Amino acid sequence: MAAIMLPAERATIAPRTHETLPAERRLAESRAEIVSLLIPEPVSFPRSHTMRFLMGRNGKAIAIGALAGLLAVKPRLALTLIRFLPLNDLVRRLL
Repeated sequence: MAAIMLPAERATIAPRTHETLPAERRLAESRAEIVSLLIPEPVSFPRSHTMRFLMGRNGKAIAIGALAGLLAVKPRLALTLIRFLPLNDLVRRLL
């Protein structure tokens, strides 16, 4: 009695030795793009919602408010901490 062969066993595909076709390359790129849309990559920085909020458009107001509050409560500490900040870059970013 002859052994029953499955369709996958009947025809084996030889490995391709030439470069991929442009259509295959475009298909792979579009599949990768769809996968990236459906499965978002984890955000590397900032990860927490608090840091995202602070780094967003409200960050300037929060930084100025924190500095003003610190100046009102403990001015000596605030001035000491301000000495350690790169003021040129900070002023450029705040304005």
